[in-house]
Amino acid sequence: AAARAHQAEALSWAGDQVGALALYRTALPALEATLGADHPDLAWPLTDLARAERLVGDEQAARTALSRVARIVDKEIVPLLDATSERERIKLVQSLRHHADLALSVFDQPGDAPTSYSTLLSWKGAVLGSLQAQRAVARGSMDPRLADTARALTAVRQDLAEAVFAEPGANAQERSAALTVLTARKEELERALSRASGAAPSREGAAALCARLGPDEALVDFVRYERRPAPTVGVAEAEPVDSYAAFVLTGGACQGPVRVELGPAAPVDDAIVRWRKGVTRGTGAEAVQRRGEQLRAAVWDPVQSVLGPRNRVRLVPDGLLSRLPFSALPDGQGYLGARFVFSYLGAAGDLARPEGKPGHGALVVGGILYDAASAPTTDAPQTRSPPRGGLPTFAFLPGTKAEADEVARSLGTGVVQLSGAEATENRVRALLPGKRVVHIATHGFFAASGDRSTLSVAGAETALAQSPLLRTGLVLAGGASATGRPGGDDGLLTAEEVLGLDLRGVQLVVLSACETGLGEVEDGEGVMGMRRAFALAGADTLLLSLWKVPDVETRQLMAGFYARLAAGETPAAALQGAQVEQIERLLAERGEAPVFLWAAFVASGG
Repeated sequence: AAARAHQAEALSWAGDQVGALALYRTALPALEATLGADHPDLAWPLTDLARAERLVGDEQAARTALSRVARIVDKEIVPLLDATSERERIKLVQSLRHHADLALSVFDQPGDAPTSYSTLLSWKGAVLGSLQAQRAVARGSMDPRLADTARALTAVRQDLAEAVFAEPGANAQERSAALTVLTARKEELERALSRASGAAPSREGAAALCARLGPDEALVDFVRYERRPAPTVGVAEAEPVDSYAAFVLTGGACQGPVRVELGPAAPVDDAIVRWRKGVTRGTGAEAVQRRGEQLRAAVWDPVQSVLGPRNRVRLVPDGLLSRLPFSALPDGQGYLGARFVFSYLGAAGDLARPEGKPGHGALVVGGILYDAASAPTTDAPQTRSPPRGGLPTFAFLPGTKAEADEVARSLGTGVVQLSGAEATENRVRALLPGKRVVHIATHGFFAASGDRSTLSVAGAETALAQSPLLRTGLVLAGGASATGRPGGDDGLLTAEEVLGLDLRGVQLVVLSACETGLGEVEDGEGVMGMRRAFALAGADTLLLSLWKVPDVETRQLMAGFYARLAAGETPAAALQGAQVEQIERLLAERGEAPVFLWAAFVASGG
């Protein structure tokens, strides 16, 4: 039966839908008799059956088959996430992509929005949601075995990061062998922790998510998917088109999700890349404005038309939209950030995260000495990231010490402040848990997959490819030194290491550094970087940057942010207000307000 199903699939993709359907109709009943009606192995042939039915014009049969697959995914496949490592979970979810893409293409009528959004919720952010739920179970457990496993996993994450960034002259073969062992051990411990934590609670549906929104709030859940156009019987199947869509939930009298089709992804992605280049290089102000208007018209205007009066918007981006600060898009009168308060979520399910008991006090870090020879200088403008081409040198950032002093004063009592050579990785790691507010002003680094000009470590290529969280982090004291301190303190706090911390109770983390909001973009799972690591570690709200931030202007922005925060505003609203103030200040001082100088930071979570 399995062989006949594979033969049917081959016939279908070769264009013989009639022959494929004949085989499927004998193979599938036999498979069901052997495996059971809802066995996970049926999901893939049923999806191919739906595609074949659609191509011969039987839309209803295609919908019936896809509905069966959705039931199998929810009942049998999603629970498999509860006993695997994170990498294995992502691989499993990616294997469902064909079903999700086809279902989003088939269930595309106005009345289909609840069905298509349910399909999206079962797939998008599934790994993040399962990891968050299991971490909550593990941390609330009194079982000492869970605690021991969690501690061992934290230690392995630190060893892994230290081995990657060990002395550059280390033997590549030895490094590679050590990293292979550590990676295998990490995944073994992840599986053990997953099995011991038990099944994650079921996800919330659209109605429950809607009920969590205030009357002035909306949730906009974007998806980048492979859209398969409706076929014409007797005509060869059209090539699929990567596309964007959005599902909108509105607070108040919620009527369910509204689907907004945004069209092909290629021109949107190209516009984002070109817009970011123009912004970060400070060239072509007119081109930046024009592309910003194009982006707004493509990805925001259709969404705004269904928001009504709501002005607080929770965004769940997908694809390259995760690298776009929506507040910086021009709207003809200024920028969207003047009218809307945006905050970003890793997944729609983040709305349902329970509020924990807040921590106490604050940790403020800035004015770091990155090696023994570094000396403060104010000779040239500074940005808070290392130069491209590796991680060899980190210039002192004079504005970060003044920024840290101002933040510490604004937060009042209970503040632990680290600067200079005292701001070591070990001290920061030890002081992070239990705080209510964390502010770190320093260099940040991020390397995209395969970007050897940014991170090229002989012997670590496989480990860096397998773990995006090793390719992004913060630079602390000693980070420019060729030799690390004892105890895994190499001066680089990677997202992989943050993942091992317990940051429950941390209500706000401000990463006042370059590119801390970036990371490997995994379609359906969001950004695999600092925002994911801090969120999984338990932190509530983060302020992160989407490009290299200038030192002086960032200090000014943070002063305005904390003043508004002290006045009782939410982090997202405080950021919005501070950015509007920054625009006004720049216009008064310069006669212009380049987006680069005020729009890098976004609020995530909360």
